[in-house]
Amino acid sequence: MERTQKNNSSKFERGFIFDTNTITFYFYVMGYRRSDFRIVLIQVDSALDNHSGAAFIDMDSIVNVSYDPKISKACLKYRKDYGSFGELLGIGGTSSKTMYGPKNICQPEERERFLDFLEIF
Repeated sequence: MERTQKNNSSKFERGFIFDTNTITFYFYVMGYRRSDFRIVLIQVDSALDNHSGAAFIDMDSIVNVSYDPKISKACLKYRKDYGSFGELLGIGGTSSKTMYGPKNICQPEERERFLDFLEIF
């Protein structure tokens, strides 16, 4: 007697899955001021040739600040009624092998000062 087995695998188990989400990297020059906890971001291109106008982060709308040292990301989370989730800022350095953005940028002192600012906030 020959047994037949029904194939219960889905298309996700036996083929390729292509994720159509696109990740876009934005580069910013960032400034902050302790006296009123103001943060400003100016978007720049990877060659640092062109820039946008200044965008100020509304600190009254920030409900949580966190930092993950493993991936060098700081997160500023907005309150629910603000209309946007928040800002995820990559604040690590780059190396000569970096495939995106400016190369060979390492600012450990500036990064530590900004993390101190976030901790106070």
